[in-house]
Parts: sequence; structure tokens; C-alpha cells
Amino acid sequence: MNNHDYDTHWRVFAARLTRHHEGNLPDGSSGLEADVRRAWLGLTVCIALTGCAAGSGVVAVGPDTYALSELRAPAAGGGPAARLAVVSESAAFCRAQGRAVVPLELRPDGDPWTPYWPTAFDATFRCAALDDPAVVAQRGR
Repeated sequence: MNNHDYDTHWRVFAARLTRHHEGNLPDGSSGLEADVRRAWLGLTVCIALTGCAAGSGVVAVGPDTYALSELRAPAAGGGPAARLAVVSESAAFCRAQGRAVVPLELRPDGDPWTPYWPTAFDATFRCAALDDPAVVAQRGR
């Protein structure tokens, strides 16, 4: 943002404050009230989107064996997005170690009594050497 844009921004803001004090907007409301409403709406949307996704991160549960859990709100894609996150994060974790992911268990999770079930996925996986029989068998599928 250059100085001209910055100056213009503040001139517009000052004009809205002036209109607020003069009360001369066509609908009878003040410009400041509209700005406050927009600010609250933006803040509400930011807070709502912050709680739409959560995850446990990769947790070691045994030798070369890990667990991972991801939750996605229906507005953030729900179960399909959670499943994709679990699969891609587990693969990336193993790839960073120069190994391949071998899924041991992938299961839906969340509250089964909601119409949006599943909203989460849990995975247990192993990071195996690229020449491991399980990895070779996976490639053959």
C-alpha cells in the first residue's frame, strides 16, 4: 500500500465519521453504525472459521507406528475433508522420513447421532521402508 492509498483510506474514514455526526445518510443511519456492523460481522466470521478444524497431530503409539485424528466441521467439508487430511498428513509424515505409509486402520469418528456424521477420521499407520513387503503389496493393488 503506497502513501496515496493510505491517505485516501483515512480520508474516507474521516468522511464517514463526519457523516455520523451530521447524520446525513439517505437511510437515516450513520456511517459509523454501518462500519461497526461490518466489523462485528467480520469478527464473527473469523471466530466461526477458527473452530472449524482440529487435529491431534501425529502421535507415536509404537515402533514405527503412529496415530492421527482430524476433525472438520460440516462447513469446512466434514468427514470427506477430515479423511483427506488424515491420509495426506500421514503420507507426508512418512515421506519426510524417506519411508512409505502403510495404513493399519482408517475409521470414521464423530457424533453418529448428527446428520453430518462422520465429521472426523482417525488413522493408525506405520512408516515402512520402501522395500517392505507391505509397501510392495500396496503398489501391486
